[in-house]
Amino acid sequence: MAQHPPGYHESTSPTRAVTREPPLYEPDPALPLPTTFKIGKSYTPPLISVSSVRNHLSVLGCFATLKHNVENAPPSLTSPPLELDPEIKWAIYLVRANDRFERWIDKVVNCAERQRGELTELTDAEIPPVDVLLLLHAYLLNPVGYYEDCESRYPCLKVIGGFPLDRVAGRMSRDEGQIHYSPTDSQIEEWELRTQEPYELPLLTTISDTVTLSCPMCASPDLRAPWLTEPTLDDIGDKTAIGKGYAQSGFSVNCQACGGIVTKNTLRAERFVKEFVRVRNGIRREKEIWFANSLINPHTYKPSPSLGSKFTKLCVEGIHDLDETPRLTPHIALGSYFGWDLSEAQRLIEAAFIRTRSTRAWMGDSISRLFRAFRHNSCVSIDLTGAALRQDKFTSQILSLVRDVSVTDVITDYHSFLDLCAHNSSKALVPTLMIDLGWHTHMLSGEQYSKDCWKLFEKVVGHEDKVEEGKLAASFDETARLWKSRFGENYSTCGCIPTRQNSGSSLKFWKKSASSSESKPETHPTEHNSIVAVNPKKGVAENRRSRTGSVSVSKDGANSISGHTQAFVGDYANTDGEPFSNIGLRGWDVDCVRQPFAVDSNEDRGDCCVRTMNNPEDAPFHVDLPVFHSSFPLPYRVFLLVGLGIFFWAANLHVLHLLGIDTIWVLDLRRDKVQSSSPPTPLPTARQPQLPYDLSSLEAVNLYKSVYKLFAVYGSWIGFGWLYFRLITAGDGEAMDIYKVLPALTGIGIVVGLVCPFNIMMKRERMRFLRSLWRCLSSSSSEPVYFSDVILADVFTSFAKVIADVWISVCMVLPKGTLLRAKTVGGLSESLVPIMMALPYAIRFRQCMMEYIGSQRKSGRALANAIKYATAFPVIFLSVAQRTSPTGPLDAKPEGEISRSGYFDHKIFKLWLLAVVVNSVYSFWWDVTNDWGLTLLKPSTWPAQHAAIPPRSPLLRPPRSGRSSPPLILLSRTNSSTGLSMAGSTYSDADGIIRERTSYPFGLRDNLLFRDSLVYYLVIFLNLFLRFTWSLKLSTHLDTVEELESSVFLMEALEVTRRWVWVFFRVEWEAIKKEQAGDVSARTRPYTPNEEIEFDLMGSSRGPSRSLTPDPLIK
Repeated sequence: MAQHPPGYHESTSPTRAVTREPPLYEPDPALPLPTTFKIGKSYTPPLISVSSVRNHLSVLGCFATLKHNVENAPPSLTSPPLELDPEIKWAIYLVRANDRFERWIDKVVNCAERQRGELTELTDAEIPPVDVLLLLHAYLLNPVGYYEDCESRYPCLKVIGGFPLDRVAGRMSRDEGQIHYSPTDSQIEEWELRTQEPYELPLLTTISDTVTLSCPMCASPDLRAPWLTEPTLDDIGDKTAIGKGYAQSGFSVNCQACGGIVTKNTLRAERFVKEFVRVRNGIRREKEIWFANSLINPHTYKPSPSLGSKFTKLCVEGIHDLDETPRLTPHIALGSYFGWDLSEAQRLIEAAFIRTRSTRAWMGDSISRLFRAFRHNSCVSIDLTGAALRQDKFTSQILSLVRDVSVTDVITDYHSFLDLCAHNSSKALVPTLMIDLGWHTHMLSGEQYSKDCWKLFEKVVGHEDKVEEGKLAASFDETARLWKSRFGENYSTCGCIPTRQNSGSSLKFWKKSASSSESKPETHPTEHNSIVAVNPKKGVAENRRSRTGSVSVSKDGANSISGHTQAFVGDYANTDGEPFSNIGLRGWDVDCVRQPFAVDSNEDRGDCCVRTMNNPEDAPFHVDLPVFHSSFPLPYRVFLLVGLGIFFWAANLHVLHLLGIDTIWVLDLRRDKVQSSSPPTPLPTARQPQLPYDLSSLEAVNLYKSVYKLFAVYGSWIGFGWLYFRLITAGDGEAMDIYKVLPALTGIGIVVGLVCPFNIMMKRERMRFLRSLWRCLSSSSSEPVYFSDVILADVFTSFAKVIADVWISVCMVLPKGTLLRAKTVGGLSESLVPIMMALPYAIRFRQCMMEYIGSQRKSGRALANAIKYATAFPVIFLSVAQRTSPTGPLDAKPEGEISRSGYFDHKIFKLWLLAVVVNSVYSFWWDVTNDWGLTLLKPSTWPAQHAAIPPRSPLLRPPRSGRSSPPLILLSRTNSSTGLSMAGSTYSDADGIIRERTSYPFGLRDNLLFRDSLVYYLVIFLNLFLRFTWSLKLSTHLDTVEELESSVFLMEALEVTRRWVWVFFRVEWEAIKKEQAGDVSARTRPYTPNEEIEFDLMGSSRGPSRSLTPDPLIK
């Protein structure tokens, strides 16, 4: 291959040269590599190449060789021999490498030429020794921390081009199974010139080896301290000896210049005060600047410069009474102010936030993340020594499997994993070993990895460095389920995943034969970032015992596959009850040995465990909210949907009256009393001129006007509340939580206005609505079921999700809640939410059963209607079962069987899907056939629709003696929309006589309120579509839909709209049934002057008993 070593600058100096080799994209012969991969909605060329993966494996082999050589280094002949365990030797080596990494960052990466922009990518000579490369490798595998540092403390890191993978691998050589790195002379010369350190780091550290430090308290640059000290009797505790060397936990040295005692805590405090001074100076120069770990939102992985800068300013302003004397440098003055103690510095900043009445979110999350960047011994935001130690496990596992795996398989599976991430952006997905190899390779590109993430995901995809093993195990289970659901194949078949049991579930899953599973060790879960909780809480301990006690059985019956250990069971699983300081190797308690792998639940150690940052439920402050959520939090969406329902009900009453429907009688809205009043002006409704103005018309007008007034008052109240909330918060997450009392006050105002006993705001309408609601909830089987109560209960079924959202909204505005996310998982909400969603269906089911019992158990229609509402219960509660039950089996299918989605291997999912279909189809059939009286789904009526139909008058009653009685559906003499459709079998001529037609539109009926039959066909289609979508919305386990809050709200609004349309045709059919049943007695009476009309808003508690009108026989 031709080499292309162009000069990096005009200088021909070897220190300025950058060797470039074109990436190799040639695939393995075993499997061709696609030219593009689909990730989310985008198609992209391969993000990693075959050559980069192979070079990465060579680098890992070199690291493994280095570790082997260190652990087996012979004792020194010039110093007193030390009996150190291999793990201790390696840990001490990494501690010393961490010190050299800091020098490389300071002297090489941040060189003057690069700061001036004369240098960007690392030159060949600037490539550091292999020990520093190992820590650079671990650093780049934490992309969020790397991105934070590039944008704040170390901008030169951004331009160096990541890990020089190709150039380092090009200097590798194999010798007797080991891989060695051979530097060039220019590298050695450049390193020693810049750092004043020998190029090679000794494999073994002795007591005579020392490190040069700078005293934090006096800035003396000549403070020398030993790396190791022999433990003395005074240092020996009950179980563990702690030395005072720089590499040991009890490090302590006296400064000869100032007499101060330098410890690890003072050195960490020094790094913080220097960062504080850097940020403070930037603020004083009016620059937008932020602390470490304050730029990236840990829950969305998107940068928030404005929020980070605001938080930083508040932190700086918090330490306001610092006396900056000229005698001391700024960082020494600040360090002395809080006694060189990070805990005291954190306390001072937290106290400042309390004084300014900032939210707990600032203290609980942002401040903790800030100080977490300094509670270790590395110069960057992460503990490089611990990260490198955790990577050892991954390196040993991957190198043992590399010969059995195709590199193109690694690349293909990695891109599939990214596609899974794109479709499950809020999930904490856990890769397998081979996928993680591809992921690591991609992350080594540094800034290019960030650009790819922005292009594909619009955020930086994080790679968590420390996750408690129980969380990691649960996340891997979730990843396996999602993988099988999307790609139709098992995620892990290595046989070392703990079998998870769920004794509380009464539903079993279909099992496949374990003998058909092919063991693939490369699908072992990656667990290098797994840490163990020491002295764990009860739940963590129980989960650990469950994982330890469960053994996955392989196809040959063994408890584990050869070469594999059980996944997610840490090495510290037997340390329950041990003091945290006693964990580690006896005799030489090296500072970095215990912390990378364990966290003590009994100690407040902010440096021990970084929570997984993918869980938005824990998001307290740093949250970049979607525009829709920040504009319309859930409580206001609930208010809006309720207001929409009130307006639609007023529109129903208004339009039905204009169309000639006698709503007062059809809906059983009977008069309670009559009092004197001034006569109103007659209304130009669709009535025949010879009919006098009747009381029903006046009642109908007053009815819908009253509901309009209620809507106007309600809409004004919530509109004012929302506008004020929006103006004062401006979509800011912190402000939304601070002012969450505003939606709470809005809701309280609505409740108080509804139950207010004073004669204000239409008291009669409010009280009668409450009586109607109470009648739906508590009426006995001996009481009548009014049609208005039926309509009210049916409307509530369309508000099932809204009713559940009421409870969630209450939880959000409580002191412990947050408006940033509607939390429904766990606790009381997990069980109460589905019960509240089922409540409207239970009310309607009860009404149907009351009607059935009232008919002496002879009404088959009432019983069938009750069954319809009962079909909603399996949809709701099987969805809950899917949310709480474990996933189905992860074993592979027998050879030759077609793979299907993982959901279809889940028995509960099959039952749920069947329930959705049954509920939607049954409800749609009932709407069309029984609620609307159409014949589309009654095949037995189709032949009769084109035959001669005897003349009949289903709408007009014959005249009576005395004053005539207006019909339930009034016919207009004019050619207006209030007359019957001319497409029906009966119509009215100018003389009012009913004529005969021989046919009516297919699938409809002979009496139609709307002139155009196309309206009915359109409504039937929309009702079918929305019935299915609403059944899906009743399913709480569909998280991929729940995450799209705007889509969820749209679905709820469409269901409310569907119910509004449904009411028109339901009332129309009820009017036709009552007219055909001859039920017109005492419907109206003439208007008498000086009368005051009073009506019931949703039905009266008095009046004659009335059951629903039975369906007439449709021939």
